[in-house]
Amino acid sequence: MNIQLDKGNEFKRLKINQLSLAVIIGVVNLIFMFFIYRFIGDKTLYWLFGILFGFVLQRSRFCITAGFRDIFLIRNTTVTRAVIICLAISTLLFAFIISYTPPSYNIEPKLYPVGIHTVVGGIIFGIGMVIAGGCASGTLMRVGEGYQMQLFGIIGFFIGAIVGAYNYQWWYQLSISKSPVIYLPDLLSFWGAVALQIGILLVIYLLAFYWERGTIKPFKIKIATDNKSSISFYQRFIKKSWTYTTGAILLAFLNSLFFLTLKVPWSITTGITHISGGVVNKLNFDLSHWLYFDSSSNPFFQHPLALIPISMVIGSFMGSLAAGEFRIRKARSKRFLISAFIGGFLMGYSARLSGGCNIGAFLSAIPCFSLHGWVYGLSILIGSYFGGKILLRYLL
Repeated sequence: MNIQLDKGNEFKRLKINQLSLAVIIGVVNLIFMFFIYRFIGDKTLYWLFGILFGFVLQRSRFCITAGFRDIFLIRNTTVTRAVIICLAISTLLFAFIISYTPPSYNIEPKLYPVGIHTVVGGIIFGIGMVIAGGCASGTLMRVGEGYQMQLFGIIGFFIGAIVGAYNYQWWYQLSISKSPVIYLPDLLSFWGAVALQIGILLVIYLLAFYWERGTIKPFKIKIATDNKSSISFYQRFIKKSWTYTTGAILLAFLNSLFFLTLKVPWSITTGITHISGGVVNKLNFDLSHWLYFDSSSNPFFQHPLALIPISMVIGSFMGSLAAGEFRIRKARSKRFLISAFIGGFLMGYSARLSGGCNIGAFLSAIPCFSLHGWVYGLSILIGSYFGGKILLRYLL
């Protein structure tokens, strides 16, 4: 009995220590942001947004991979519907930002050519994220939580991204340069495109609901018996996991604020690719003639988006510490590490030919009214189906 009590007290102290560490890291981040502002002031907000994105993802467990994968694997659309909510809110907020900011503000919606590269990239990315156990955002979030498997996944992602950047010129000549950039408001009126997109998202939401509802028991109303007034602020907003919908709403507002203040929507793989390029460049490989990096005025570590993946990991780390959840989580077997690495490589490579991962080329592209976001999302869905088959056959 005493041993159990001691273990319980030790576990409680461990959680308190994690919370203290989260506070310390938060203070260090504030100091670090001051130095960023002091010496490279235009990049401070990138770091701050990365921290916030990582924190929200960790507390809500918002996982776009699950939104695609679980449709086929367990016929569940809970996360799928949260993703749709995020897209719908982002669509409305982006619409107001695009419509009411003056042309002199130079805001840049995420528009990308749509073609065979979009489909191929989406299918490969869908397969990769399922066998890796997470997309770019989910992998970074889980690295911050201490997952060994996702650490291998992000290593594969970095390698795949630089290989994709190397092959970018081939894909550019084959498909990207020959494919049209289709901005939906050019086909309709601006608000007509908004109405159409919201309508499509509503239909998809209802289809997702009925796809799941046909295989589960009717919803039951649960009567809460706990006294919410006795729950502390920490327990309610930090310790307790947030719902997927809460994560979706917060991410939509954060992405919109990112878009408004930094004039580009949230993306991850651009930063990952420039970090990879910076590392390879430091190894005395000349990448200046690569088409992908040649088009950037601030390549490699100087690119502002290079701060996003790093700060997202730290934001997730802070979230897991604040809730007392952080621990090193080893993979169940070596085959999971191998699958994570391969999946990460596939995601990194495919993101370069399709214009991003399911953040930049999907969650940010659709609210920008770029047709390639819709085609990419459908292609990811197809890839997720095949990725699920591989998962069941070789891993589960």
